[in-house]
Amino acid sequence: MKKVFIGQTGQVRSGWVLLAFGALTALTQWPLGIAFRGLFPAGDGPVLLDEWQIAAFTWPTLFSSLFATAVCAKVFREKVGLERPRLFYFGLALGGGALLLAVGVPTLLGYGTLSAPEHALSVVFVSGVMQLITVGATSVGEELLFRGLPFQALARGTHQSVAIGSTSLLFGLGHLNNPNSSLVAASNVALVGIWFGLLAWRYSLWATIGLHVAWNWFEGFVFGQPVSGLTPGPSLFHATWVHQRGFWAGGDFGPEASGWTTVILTFGIVLVLLISRPKPRNSGPEPVLHPE
Repeated sequence: MKKVFIGQTGQVRSGWVLLAFGALTALTQWPLGIAFRGLFPAGDGPVLLDEWQIAAFTWPTLFSSLFATAVCAKVFREKVGLERPRLFYFGLALGGGALLLAVGVPTLLGYGTLSAPEHALSVVFVSGVMQLITVGATSVGEELLFRGLPFQALARGTHQSVAIGSTSLLFGLGHLNNPNSSLVAASNVALVGIWFGLLAWRYSLWATIGLHVAWNWFEGFVFGQPVSGLTPGPSLFHATWVHQRGFWAGGDFGPEASGWTTVILTFGIVLVLLISRPKPRNSGPEPVLHPE
């Protein structure tokens, strides 16, 4: 009977870890979602990324994933992937650079234009802080869900390629329900999952957290573009496109739905595969929230 729960390494089998993590996440996210929607009820019009109503959807994801991660790391002594925290800054630079390519190259080629802020700088500043609070929360929460402890447990129980492939597929499918989504958008988000998964496995979860935060923040606040279909608030610049949707632009979903972003993501994946080496793996436990 013990073999049903414990593997040859002495750890709880990864399937049970995944089941416990999923249950803890669901059981905490549901009541938190109700509580946050009560605190920040949505109005009649579209909710912008710099409004507190967005917190009703982003913060429950963050809190539930943090709670499930902390409990499962403690109980099952499962790795989270939080080694080398300085790679968070590497991820920030990588995410900002990727969005600069996604928006800057089409602009330089004449397929789009960048305009100055339409609001006072004080309004833009407040919007930037708010977008970091709301969008940053879901970025960290999604990384813990898709590339954190469940990712590590699945890789331990199967193979890293299975963990990268399955979480990327779920990541893409999960964005099909976003406003103005499409098959191209979901496919590109799945490519994002592959890129992030490789970085998490070969480097650190800190790198993907930084990349995800910077990607969303640059997308919405710096360039005034929709973030996975969600409308940005006042932004530092505003990019407009000659053709709203096509190879160079992703329409109301944002740059993730463009063919040019497919090229950028493919290049990022190939680059990680070519120049990076898998980090040393060890069987010892990793303390959550206290990385080495």
